[in-house]
This record gives sequence, structure tokens and C-alpha cells, in this order.
Amino acid sequence: MKIQNPLQMFREALKTHLEHLIHPKKYMPSNNSAECSGQTLHQRSVKQLRAQPPVLHSTGNNKQEVSMVLWSHWSGKTQKEVKACYSQLEKVNGSVLLTMEKLLGEGHQLHSCQIPGVLIMSSPYVLSDFPHRLSGLLDKALSKDLELRSQIYCSDGVLKTPILFVRRDFAETPMRLESLEKFSKGAAFYPYIDTTSRSDTSMLTIYVDDRHISEAALIEGLRGALRRAVQKADNNLPQLPGLSNISGWSDVMEHYRATCEAELLRHFKVGCIDRLPDLSKISDWSELSDKYLKSREIIQKYLR
Repeated sequence: MKIQNPLQMFREALKTHLEHLIHPKKYMPSNNSAECSGQTLHQRSVKQLRAQPPVLHSTGNNKQEVSMVLWSHWSGKTQKEVKACYSQLEKVNGSVLLTMEKLLGEGHQLHSCQIPGVLIMSSPYVLSDFPHRLSGLLDKALSKDLELRSQIYCSDGVLKTPILFVRRDFAETPMRLESLEKFSKGAAFYPYIDTTSRSDTSMLTIYVDDRHISEAALIEGLRGALRRAVQKADNNLPQLPGLSNISGWSDVMEHYRATCEAELLRHFKVGCIDRLPDLSKISDWSELSDKYLKSREIIQKYLR
């Protein structure tokens, strides 16, 4: 997996600059530009995304590089900052990286855009304006629906389970056709990601058929499918309960799939319950070591 080389990046940047001069584009603002320092986890939100979204190509197998590029773009942090906590973040998106590796190995390109957690798939062998056109349609859809824009920018779920947009004729059936939800003639939500050999839950898919449909109708379909995808991603996100609702580790055992204290102790490799941190003395999950955190807390701790 390889990111665009400097010459490609220069050409893309020049093209984007010229397009902006002709058609100025307003990027969606961040809901919270404050730094994370001193904030509790639930107060943090995604920063402004960079203006030049990266494109992933199938020319290597460096999953760490792909992970750092995407996390950096979606969080607004530098790749150096992301690399410092890569081992923790890999627990969150390890299955996604395997899926991306499969898609890239099949010859696809994955384009990021100005929306966190969203990717657009295309073929490097076919000249297509689909990624550029879809990015513009998504901008229009979210500018008309400020509530949806806020939901996706504040969603931790889409950072763990990204949304992949695929141009597809709906006559081509996915592996699990019964799970396909159509929101218009041009947009459908699919709670899985299909590769040539398997279908799994590591990513969510929105199929787009932008032929023979008006722009207004397609935008409405995209809004519905995107809203459903964000809801699904957040509902699937493992997270710990609010600290105000617990008094000890017995209240969070089910989150670690432990049916008794002995299983919980084995999970964290400690000999007795007294060796676990005293939950009554903390005010925020970020005060705990990473080994006690679930995906949402890790995302909030390192990316928000």
C-alpha cells in the first residue's frame, strides 16, 4: 500500500487549487477547535480535516502506514503523533486494515474526503470522476442537514467502522442481499463490506447508482443512507458505561464478557480484585491504563 508520491501530490494539489479558484468550496467547520488538554472524553470532537485528502493505492503491504495516514487525516493530528500510539489504535481498527489490504490487493483505490470515517472506492484502471463528484454531493447533503453533519463529525463509531461508498449497478447483488436497505433509486445502505471472497462487518457500505437520477433525489438518498450508516456504526461501538452509574468492577464485567470475577482477573492478568484500579476514585476513563479501555475510549483518548 502506497500513498501518492510527491509528483502526484503536487499535481493533485495544483488541480484542487485551480478548481477552488474557479469553484470556491466551503469545507465543513469543526464543532470544537479547542485542544483536548483538560477536557473529559465526552467533550472532545473531531478537528478540521486537511484540505488534501489522501488516496490509497495497491502497491505494497504497509498496514501501519495506511493506518497512520487515515487516522491523521480524520483526527487532524500529525502522523508522528499517531505513530506514537499506533499499538493502541491498532486494537480499534485492526480488522479494517485487513479489509483495506484485501480491497487494495484486488486493484481498487480508496479515496478519503472531507468527512471523517468516509472512504470512496474506485478502480485505478478506469478513468472516473466518481470520487470527486461524490465528494461534492456529500458536501451538499451535509450542508442541507446540519444535524447529520454534527452526528458524523462527532461519531466515534465511524472511526472504528468506516463507511465505504461504492458506485454500483443495483442489479449486481451483494453477498447478503437481504440486508440491503434502499433509500432512493440511487443510494442503498449495506451493513457489511464485500470483497471477492468474503463479507464481514469491519466496514459499512453505501452503494451509489448515479445514473438516470436527478441530483436532488440522489442527495436525499445519500442523506438517508449516511444517517443509517452513522447510527449503525455508533450502535456497534463497544464502550464502557458512564462512571456515575458504576461502583466497582462487577458493574462492568459484561463489557469484558466475563461471567465471574475469576474470568475478569484472567482477562487483565491480575491475581485478585484488589489489584484492579479503584473505580470509585476516578472521574474519567482516560485516567485508566489502556488495557482497561474499549474502542470508544481509546479513540477519544488519542484522536479527539
